[in-house]
Amino acid sequence: MAVQIENVAIPVNLSAFVLTPECANDLGPSRIGIIAQPNYMGLRLDEALMQHDLVDHVDFHNTAPAKLNPRITDIGADVWDANPPKYRRNRLGIYLHWTLPRMYRAAQAQENQGKSHGERSDTQEDDLSTPQFPSVPNRWLVARRLNHQVSEDGKTLPQFQTWIVESNRVRRIQDIPDTVDIEVEVSPFIRGNIDPNDPDWRTVLEQQAELCLGKRNEYSGWPEDEASWSEEERGIEGEDDFMTLTVLGSSNPVFPDYTPHNGSVFSIVDAFKYRGLDGSVKYLTEANADYFVIGWNSLSRSDLLAPSTPLQFRTTLKNLKLSLTPPEGASEEEKAKIETKFGPDFTMEPISAGVTPLDGVITFLRAHKGNSEIEQVFGDMDADEIAEMVLNLGDLLYAANDSFDERAKAQDINLYDALYGKSTSSGFRWEYAEKSAPGKPPKAPSKEQFDDLLNLNEKQARFDAYERKLQQLRWDLFAEWWKYVSDKSNIRDHIQDEYRARVEDLDRQIRDIESKSGGIRPVLTAALDNQSFKRIAEDPFFMRKEPTVCIAGMDSGWPKDFLDELPIRIESFFPQSIDGVEQTVFMGKPSPFPSRLNNIALKILKGCITTSGQNLPKSPMPSRGFQHWGTKNPFEPMFLEWEALYYHIDKSKWTVGIRPSPVGLPTSHVRYGIPELLSENTQNQKDFRYVTGRTLILPQPIFSLTTAVKAVLDSNDPNSPIKTDEDKKKLLDGIEKLTFMSCPLSGLQEHLTTRVMGTHVKPTVNLPGKTNVPLLPAVQTDIGFTENTLKLIDSRSNLTPYGNLLNFPAETYPQHPFKGVTHGQLMITKLNIIDKFGQAVALPAPKPKLKNPPAVPESIHPCMSDFVIPDIIDNKLNTVYPEDTPAEHGDWPLCRFMQLAPAINQNARLNASFLNPSPPGSSFPFWSETENDKPESPIFGWIVINYQDSGMQFFRPDGRFYREIRIGGPNNAVLGSKWLPFDPPTTPAETDVPSQLDGLIKKVIDVANQGTFLKSFVYMINNAIKAMPFAPAEYAGYANALVGKPLALVNVGFSLELSIPALHAHNTLGKRPEDEQIELCEYQFPVKIGDSERPFDGMVGYFETDNTADGSTNWNKIYSYSADPDNDEFFQLIPENFIKLSPHYIDPVSLNVSTSNPSGRAFSSYREARAAQYRILTMIVDPYTPIHAYSPILPITGLSLPAWTIQQAMSRMTAFFRLGPSLISVDVPAWYDEERKVDPDSWTTPLPDGAGKESPAFPTIRLPVSGKKGLWRWLQPYDVPGAMPTDAHDTRYNEMGVVQEDTRIRKDFAPYTYVEGYLQLARPLLTSDIVGNDGP
Repeated sequence: MAVQIENVAIPVNLSAFVLTPECANDLGPSRIGIIAQPNYMGLRLDEALMQHDLVDHVDFHNTAPAKLNPRITDIGADVWDANPPKYRRNRLGIYLHWTLPRMYRAAQAQENQGKSHGERSDTQEDDLSTPQFPSVPNRWLVARRLNHQVSEDGKTLPQFQTWIVESNRVRRIQDIPDTVDIEVEVSPFIRGNIDPNDPDWRTVLEQQAELCLGKRNEYSGWPEDEASWSEEERGIEGEDDFMTLTVLGSSNPVFPDYTPHNGSVFSIVDAFKYRGLDGSVKYLTEANADYFVIGWNSLSRSDLLAPSTPLQFRTTLKNLKLSLTPPEGASEEEKAKIETKFGPDFTMEPISAGVTPLDGVITFLRAHKGNSEIEQVFGDMDADEIAEMVLNLGDLLYAANDSFDERAKAQDINLYDALYGKSTSSGFRWEYAEKSAPGKPPKAPSKEQFDDLLNLNEKQARFDAYERKLQQLRWDLFAEWWKYVSDKSNIRDHIQDEYRARVEDLDRQIRDIESKSGGIRPVLTAALDNQSFKRIAEDPFFMRKEPTVCIAGMDSGWPKDFLDELPIRIESFFPQSIDGVEQTVFMGKPSPFPSRLNNIALKILKGCITTSGQNLPKSPMPSRGFQHWGTKNPFEPMFLEWEALYYHIDKSKWTVGIRPSPVGLPTSHVRYGIPELLSENTQNQKDFRYVTGRTLILPQPIFSLTTAVKAVLDSNDPNSPIKTDEDKKKLLDGIEKLTFMSCPLSGLQEHLTTRVMGTHVKPTVNLPGKTNVPLLPAVQTDIGFTENTLKLIDSRSNLTPYGNLLNFPAETYPQHPFKGVTHGQLMITKLNIIDKFGQAVALPAPKPKLKNPPAVPESIHPCMSDFVIPDIIDNKLNTVYPEDTPAEHGDWPLCRFMQLAPAINQNARLNASFLNPSPPGSSFPFWSETENDKPESPIFGWIVINYQDSGMQFFRPDGRFYREIRIGGPNNAVLGSKWLPFDPPTTPAETDVPSQLDGLIKKVIDVANQGTFLKSFVYMINNAIKAMPFAPAEYAGYANALVGKPLALVNVGFSLELSIPALHAHNTLGKRPEDEQIELCEYQFPVKIGDSERPFDGMVGYFETDNTADGSTNWNKIYSYSADPDNDEFFQLIPENFIKLSPHYIDPVSLNVSTSNPSGRAFSSYREARAAQYRILTMIVDPYTPIHAYSPILPITGLSLPAWTIQQAMSRMTAFFRLGPSLISVDVPAWYDEERKVDPDSWTTPLPDGAGKESPAFPTIRLPVSGKKGLWRWLQPYDVPGAMPTDAHDTRYNEMGVVQEDTRIRKDFAPYTYVEGYLQLARPLLTSDIVGNDGP
């Protein structure tokens, strides 16, 4: 039986703001902004009109007192200085704004189905992979109930008056009556037209400034001068008076929430206007009113809860972040009804600056610790105590996890993780995916599969590089179009020739890459169905985020629960009776609601009437959707506009070191700093730029101080200072008093690379669900921009190039404005926090501009985070201009300048990869990357310190013993024979030993150093291991656990890779770099490998290995944090000898590499070209602990050995050491027995039955070792003659069992025998092996 569908009511947040002249009389930072609407004239392709951003910054000069503010006062009136001023009375009153729920702000796209960024269609077609925003409700009933009123002439207005707002009504400016205030009663809007058959098609850009959106219609309770409103939209094709409305339909990101931009769409102003007794327009002088707002879609097919494909209703609610819960006090019958009707069978459609929000908050609290200002800022007497409790949690807030590694990493997470934003186009790589049978070792690919994997990864790497370059080339093409059409001087012939050449070259490159990537795409798509391989995300590229500004004592303008699941109600939840509602509210007029919604709308109105005015309790609210506005205006910030002065400090002045915190925090990091006082050299003040930006203040799901604190408290960390339940409850209950708002200085990096963020004209149009099509007016055939060429731009036109936006005369700007790498200091000269009603906090407070401004403008002084505060030298802040306040290490100083340490202004990646030598006989490149799957292991040897024998044992990569070096002998280092005490391997593959392992052994045993290298080597290892974590529990299960911790020998390459070619300068005025790629590649960024102070790093030491001449390793220098200070071949790792990396870019088309020192060599594959760029280090590492590369410009890069390489070696490595001479009463066999030779793998198999018992079936000797510690073998040496009498004798070993010698007196017959040999642990310690093994 079909279930009847009920209507659904979704609550909407309604905000109210009262604007009076008194609001604009404050001469301080609190201001009422002028109305600055988007200038859609800037869409015209006219250099005098084109704008990089159609929305200008709000100007707060001359906005106070009210008589100077053009929003409030008609400053063009005949009598300007009248008393009182001629106020714009229609703009004074109550501004209402309704906030669209989250569900209307989320774009949805269907599955991409393998389509990549590089794919493009030459014709317009459906593109369901393009994110589409849903249609928003476009009809709004606004009902006002007057509870109290005073009029000018004694007239009484009806208690109820209503308006109908048509949000999607399109209005042409020539058709709007003169009585309509176009700045507050309509909204400027963009309406695209891409129909080439339309006669207006070619003038579409010129028409945009003449279009407006929204109409407010008086409906009931008003004089009957005009016809009553009725629905006119029919949803038919060619209906020009209405349009589909979405939150981003205007291309203006603040449109849905900023009332000066959305009048009569999502907001209205109620000036309490009425027709006086004499027929003139008058306004109430006093009023107390309630407002009710109900919205709906004019067309039912646009309803968001009516999806095109049937879904379970609960699935729809979950997708839209909605929830359906019974009302309070609901009966069991009502709850059951909900389950029946909506069950699974029912379907229907003060300011601080830091690197992150958390960093900004903690910075503010630390800077004001113990300061009474905390209570003033937050307006609560307990705020200071709560802030102290938060600070006591310290670094635990950065890592709410109780694991050891996370605790240790907490001090790094600010700088190395949250400071950087990930690139969205890093690509993928492939791994072997076949699973082994349960209980079996990991399955290895066959040679054919391994070759296929290499080939697949080569294609994927090339394809991803194509995609990244293609996106950049598309934007470069757009930049050429923009620079040409925005500057009329480009019509000169020689300039057109230059443009045409660049456009044709970009056109050719784009089409060439499209063709190449199109050839690879089918192979990669088919591989998705291959069960032997799996695709995983490649390591991302990163770029440092802009600094974050944090404002204390201020909430964002969003409802606190905006990101929560939104509870909805169904029609049956509301009172059933609607008697008298229609007559009361509409006073005889028919209800304006569609018939399908009439009942639920009237029920909502009845609820509003009965629970409003004097009947509405102040706390708690009767239900969702009701609220008290109180007697004060709200401040609901929506966006922040900023201006800053950036000083570029020459790269030669920056040094890298492990620097402590300038403000006394207990952490040290790899930081850039400036050792000389900048203010003493005026040259540091020459290279400067003014930069501006706008940042939307959005709900912040990634940052919640409450969530971070709660996670720490829930972890029950023993180090937490908050232990009692009472303190925990007090902290959680009071933490909401610490209100903060944060936002980044968006646009800074774009300005430094001569690009601009903003709303601007684009040469293509992208309608929701459609591919891009070119605009005919944008065609510029004189330089090669045909329709087909414009299509190549696709959607890569979000940023505009500078072009002729700003002039940079040589006398003022001696350097070029383009900065491929940021390294300087920044001061914020303007910070305007603007709310949804046009209120603002303007910092510093606007003042008249001076004819001769000072060299350093007025600015703000935020609390600086540990990571952006300048260095302190001799109690002075090291800033471009001197600061008046002295600074002490450990104190929080007052400072205008943020220090922006060097960072590349485009996406880059610090690569780290294990490398293996290229096959014998190969020429350059000498190294190749390993894959993370068998059979290619990156380990070329193992080292185990044999403390019993005072020596070192060396093993092959697979764990097979190779040689031993002991301290002693005439040269203080004795080299043992190969393979002994085991028999030599029998196959060539097993006898092959990496040349690097022999090279290291040769260096250690070198007679010239008389054993000093060996002793220093052991010294280094012993001290390094002390700082490392204990081996994991499974390590104890391997034989060598009784000898020493094994260390792996590996080759690791590090490189600094750019995701795209170096960005180019796009300013046409002022200086430009000669070659941006060369300039960027000349930078050398220090990288610190490993860290002895951080126990989560496994680097012991490293040698340097060549990657350009012959691929050899320099064994004469070893770098370590545990270097022997008495050996000049061992170098302590300090900042002066950190490795340095220069950025490089590999062109996927030509495989040419852009570096600071190009080799000019040709490469046959992308993988080969990448391997040739590595700086190679031959490292000794803890196999169980990752190694890390620390860079001050990028996040930590970690590298771990594949688990199978460790398991493979550990299961074969054997623990053995020399023992003797030992006196035994029963002699060993006199002659060597070929049947009992020592096979290096035989120890992994169990001994014969009875071994180690009273009657062994295997020769045994008695030794004073405990059987309870494991089962042992004795390796007895024999002198074995050669096959011929003249052949040299060999030392060979036989294996024997071992039984425990006890203290009983025995009368064994003489003679007794002294024996020397090796004692070997027979197999890993297992409980079952030693049970009952008591010996004879």
